[in-house]
Amino acid sequence: MTRNRGPDSQNLIYSIRVERHTFDRQRVSGWEEHLVRRAQEGQTVALDLLIEMYRPAVMSLAMRLLRDSDDAQDAVQDTFLKACRALKSFDPSRPLLPWLLRICNNCCIDIVRARKQSADSLGEFEHQVADDRVDIEGDLADAVDADLLRAAIRGLPHRYRQILTMRLDSIMEVI
Repeated sequence: MTRNRGPDSQNLIYSIRVERHTFDRQRVSGWEEHLVRRAQEGQTVALDLLIEMYRPAVMSLAMRLLRDSDDAQDAVQDTFLKACRALKSFDPSRPLLPWLLRICNNCCIDIVRARKQSADSLGEFEHQVADDRVDIEGDLADAVDADLLRAAIRGLPHRYRQILTMRLDSIMEVI
């Protein structure tokens, strides 16, 4: 059976969908509040459910901010660790996700600061890593001079080339 649907029936369907969506949101909010209260009481199952429910959103934020999967996973782990420690003081009637995302944002900032400090600290110790005995410019000049010397020796007649070669070999043995 097909009924004639006019403009009023479209509005009715739309309003039912809107009311249903609002009802689902309220239901999820109530479920979240219930889980937060249970987690505050020490029920690990409730805490695990909250973590699994919000891990993708927290990971998404961390990846956007850090652009490195290892650092993002560290930030997510720090986020949930800090959230678990502070959960007792959290108001269960408030939404949990914005609070978690704020914690994650702060963890990401800490990681970026640590990255910057480690990069700066390498610069401070660069003199300890550098080898003062190595003279790159001098070694390059010596290599060029050695190549020129070899080319000049190759240009000598065989008799003189042999004398110089023996002389250089005896000098090298002494050194």
